[in-house]
Amino acid sequence: MDPDCVRTYFDMAAKGTMAEGAEVAIESVPVRFKCSECGTSYSPAKVCCPTCSGKKGEIVSGREFYVESIEVAHA
Repeated sequence: MDPDCVRTYFDMAAKGTMAEGAEVAIESVPVRFKCSECGTSYSPAKVCCPTCSGKKGEIVSGREFYVESIEVAHA
């Protein structure tokens, strides 16, 4: 997910609500693959597994998207 899009759409959705002017902090999680052939976990610097050169892998991290915290200040 593109962090700039999240910020833009959050600002649009928050306009006119209590959330207007809120700050959105986004932290990206690096993409990691796990080779389906040998089980090696690796960053996708290459298309193939660095251990066995296998070309079948599954994404095991990097698709996460969750709200870690919300802080509310009363005026």
